[in-house]
Amino acid sequence: MINFWGARGYGVTVTTYSGSFSTHMNEINAGRPDWVTTANHPVWGDHAMTGVGYEEYYNNSDFTWYRQVILHDTWSSTPVDYWIKWTSYFDYVIKVQPN
Repeated sequence: MINFWGARGYGVTVTTYSGSFSTHMNEINAGRPDWVTTANHPVWGDHAMTGVGYEEYYNNSDFTWYRQVILHDTWSSTPVDYWIKWTSYFDYVIKVQPN
């Protein structure tokens, strides 16, 4: 990824985090999409998609946090922007920040 952006005249820092919803949330709040990868997911298998949003709320009735990620996927078999519950299938969040 560093070489891809470097060949286009951009300097970037790429950092990989293990399955971190909070990292994804922080990147979206900073106005930066990220990459979210899955491992052995029942729909995507091992795949990388662009993270473009999230939803997080706490339900006082059942004392549970609910977290969803909004992913942009280019596969013709899935919607372009897809809302899905954050689970252990999400193995990495990859930040790409300009230098």
